[in-house]
Amino acid sequence: MKKILASDCSIDSAMKLRNEIEDILGLPRKTILVSTSSTRCRDVGIEVLLRYGAGYGSLPNEPEFGNLEFTEICVNKLRTTEAFRDVVPMPEFIQNRLPEDSEFPVLIRETLTGSKSEGVHFVENREAFDILWKNGIYWTRYFHHSMEVRAYLYITKKGEMQCRLYKKIHRDGNEDSVDNLEGVDNTEWSLRSTNYYPRLVESLERISHRFAELGGKFAALDFIYHDKSKTYVLLEINSGPWLSKTTAQWLAKLFLADYPQ
Repeated sequence: MKKILASDCSIDSAMKLRNEIEDILGLPRKTILVSTSSTRCRDVGIEVLLRYGAGYGSLPNEPEFGNLEFTEICVNKLRTTEAFRDVVPMPEFIQNRLPEDSEFPVLIRETLTGSKSEGVHFVENREAFDILWKNGIYWTRYFHHSMEVRAYLYITKKGEMQCRLYKKIHRDGNEDSVDNLEGVDNTEWSLRSTNYYPRLVESLERISHRFAELGGKFAALDFIYHDKSKTYVLLEINSGPWLSKTTAQWLAKLFLADYPQ
């Protein structure tokens, strides 16, 4: 029996990916099972095809796609920063000093592993900071920005980079778009050609080399464009991101090209 090991937050998208894999292979639905239990994935006769956002539980035969070490790095934002900050601009997680008045606004981060901005507070001044601050947590600089971009990045077995880019837009826009990537706000995301973002593609190429060093095969990367420095700042990497149907189809084709079933 074949399974996909997915985190609780990623299981819906893991099932979309599973459905597309089955459709390409002509398999009946639920031939491949999706599980959040690493224990059940250790049973005799179970083959785990891939991990999807599941940075926990060792397996007797770790899949190459979504390997545990790379997933653990992506789950923890501090570890992500430590692994990629010499490759692209990223927020610095600060714990050993308080921000200067000139550094506000800032973000207080109560957790390093939350999703959908869980535990992240936008703080405009010292008074608000003092109310929320406590020992053991972090703060980061807030980057004023004019654009948000999500890049779905896949590294083939040949070392080639494949990418899909989405730009965040307002719902009243008239651009072709998909439903918002997180399903929680009033925005949509418009599929963009990489030709329009040459500097971002340069950053993604550098990131792809670090992916290869860490054993990463696929993830979604969230960037903002910082107007003052005119640079793309990488905010986080998600190893089990939300997938639209078309992105799930794209990913399934790439996965099966590298890992025939």
